[in-house]
Amino acid sequence: MKSFQNKNQGLDALRALVERSYSDEKVRDEIWEYFLGYIITPDKSEIQEDHLGDITKFIDVDRRLAHIDIVVDAQDASVSKSDKLREVVFDKIWPRPWMSMCYGETIGSKAELTRVFYLL
Repeated sequence: MKSFQNKNQGLDALRALVERSYSDEKVRDEIWEYFLGYIITPDKSEIQEDHLGDITKFIDVDRRLAHIDIVVDAQDASVSKSDKLREVVFDKIWPRPWMSMCYGETIGSKAELTRVFYLL
């Protein structure tokens, strides 16, 4: 893992990680926009340094990024997002470094999307 001295270094390193990790341009752009949605303030005027710091602590220049999507039906009380997250992390990712990001309802549904990013 690496820390960066300024926001631009962190953003550049994150962009480089996404570029080398996803060969499909459409997926690469989607992942980049996903990260920007987490990093940039809702009014798109500033970088949220604490959010950028969360991600840049996760960056490793010798590894590639991958992700698993967890979609939970918001109306199904029998399914717990935390249980699904725990299952994915411990069954498929652990002990590799990982982080999860939730973006609320997915477009056109009542489901909640959480993307679990991990390093290969």
